[in-house]
Amino acid sequence: MAKIAFLGLGQMGVPMATRLLQAGHELTVWNRTPDRAKPLAAGGATVAGSPAEAGAGAAFAITMVATPEALKEVVLGEHGLVRALGPGQVYIDMSTVGPHTVRSIAARFPEGAAVVDAPVRGSVSQAAEGRLEIFVGAGDEDFERVRPILESLGSVVHVGGQGAGAAMKLVANLALGASIAAVGEALALG
Repeated sequence: MAKIAFLGLGQMGVPMATRLLQAGHELTVWNRTPDRAKPLAAGGATVAGSPAEAGAGAAFAITMVATPEALKEVVLGEHGLVRALGPGQVYIDMSTVGPHTVRSIAARFPEGAAVVDAPVRGSVSQAAEGRLEIFVGAGDEDFERVRPILESLGSVVHVGGQGAGAAMKLVANLALGASIAAVGEALALG
């Protein structure tokens, strides 16, 4: 099993990190609000004091945060994840932040560190059940490296190179919004 750092223990992050722990991975977690890590620590995860500490020595580092600003702080801040990752390590962002944010953050990583965007679509219950839809933006080799990790979280689709996962998630959100609007209009007319 892999040594994984998981940063961002919000509503979606906790069940996702829990699934990785249950799959037998060696998990180190971090969250801005440390109390969010307690249930995972009770399940065997190590709790880190900073994003950089969480990523130190991890084969894979995953972020799942709410906004582009939060992601930039977690990854690029004073004690950010980027300080801990180097050649051979893989960074996976699963947040919904858009392709521009993914690419601008990726440009700050050292050469040899892989950056993959893999935003998810689904609810908290789907996260707990391992039924998320995961849109992966990565080169073929990096996709094959992350696929076994991501499969414990849901169905994994390789949609193109870096940034393509973030772009596909935005398209999926737009399509869902259009569908909901159409249903609402149909109900109003009915």
